[in-house]
Amino acid sequence: MNTRLNRTTLAATAMALTLFAGTALAGPEHGHHKGRKGPQGDPSTMVLRVLAHQVESLDLTDAQAAAIDTTFKNSEVDLKANKAAAHENRKALHALLTADVLDEDALASVARIEGDLVAERIVIAATATSKVKAELDADQLAALQAQAEKFRERAMARRDARNPSG
Repeated sequence: MNTRLNRTTLAATAMALTLFAGTALAGPEHGHHKGRKGPQGDPSTMVLRVLAHQVESLDLTDAQAAAIDTTFKNSEVDLKANKAAAHENRKALHALLTADVLDEDALASVARIEGDLVAERIVIAATATSKVKAELDADQLAALQAQAEKFRERAMARRDARNPSG
């Protein structure tokens, strides 16, 4: 029974990852996001992009601006390396999922690696966010938090407008 449950869980996970891998391999220029720039659907990148935009409106000292710029540049380098590894991992996943014989152990290993890479991107974004906030004084931090709240409110309003039934 436990083996059957594990195989069922593995099969469902493989199916979900197949869909994800196919979309990832298609890349951002596959026609669904015309006119949009940058990677689609990566929360770590989006969080840092929004934070960078919000920080631009703050009255920063030269030292603060330099430190924050360095933080964003370092996180960009880290995220690029992570995304390159994730792309290669998804290629391996795609190869496993389209093989004539399913190698469950290899599939489980690749799936774990994918999870580790996602977790690493989240840590990169959280660390960068923490470093940026540490550079701000109390007034700047309050202004940033107010901007973040406005952003959340607008995002919720857009979501509610798309899905009025809740």
